[in-house]
Amino acid sequence: MSRKNNISVILITLTWICSGRAQFRFEKEIIPQAVREGVQFSAIVANEFDDIYLLEDKFNEVYRLDQAGNVLNRNGGFGWGIGQFDRPSDICVSGLNIIIADQNNHRIVRYDRKLNYIATHDLRSDSRLLIYPISLASGQINEIFILARETAEIMRLFVERNEQTWFGGIDYGEYALDQPVSLRLNQKGHLAVLQRDGSLLKYDRFGSPLGKIPSPAGKKSKINAIGLVAIQNDWLVLSDNDPGLQLFTTQAKAWSQPVFLDYDQSLQYRGATYLDNRFYLLTKDGTILVFSHEQPNPKP
Repeated sequence: MSRKNNISVILITLTWICSGRAQFRFEKEIIPQAVREGVQFSAIVANEFDDIYLLEDKFNEVYRLDQAGNVLNRNGGFGWGIGQFDRPSDICVSGLNIIIADQNNHRIVRYDRKLNYIATHDLRSDSRLLIYPISLASGQINEIFILARETAEIMRLFVERNEQTWFGGIDYGEYALDQPVSLRLNQKGHLAVLQRDGSLLKYDRFGSPLGKIPSPAGKKSKINAIGLVAIQNDWLVLSDNDPGLQLFTTQAKAWSQPVFLDYDQSLQYRGATYLDNRFYLLTKDGTILVFSHEQPNPKP
């Protein structure tokens, strides 16, 4: 085979490999406008109305932005009173409401989409006095999954009835959580919990184990995982390591780096979220990068 034909084969092969990987095309950059000096945004979520919500560490606040980065509303502040936070750790959309994990106050706080305060739900009970909620995921109506740091367990909470069930604890054996970091639900309603080493434990909505996903770093390397995003039925892990993003494709049962089209910068990320084929990346400096999700082409 000639050198020219060899090059053609290589190019076709590379194109085929890339087409099988998740691709995200850069749309725009959003810089939050007129925010307090020194803000440290730590988590992001978006809703169907194109609102963007950011949690802020330094001043213990939650922001609502539009797609241009304008601040529409802001709420919270440090404290133990109604609508205040002591280290807000995660945020999720539940119907038309916004739910925030108030870590050191052992509770979740519910707002409407315009950040008007609705209610506070204390998570403590006689059997569990210290909860420290660190991550949230919304299931069906009034169903919230809460990752508890102190006991390394998952609470399934029906908000209106204040009904709690627990799973993932030490009695789960090989499916017991170990240094959990984040939890998310995918399109199938499967729940995955990210552990510090980058591995995932999967459960159904009722707490039955579904399987394990090994760390993208493998057994010989270490990873400091910091966040998890459900990309349809796949799982994207954020870490402090390089590369900072790794995607587990459920169909291929393999890890790979997502492909970013029209964007080639390497940045540090604090959080991410995905909604309606849009992927939002929150960088360490508070900038929001927005990408559209392009589905991989079928294999030839």
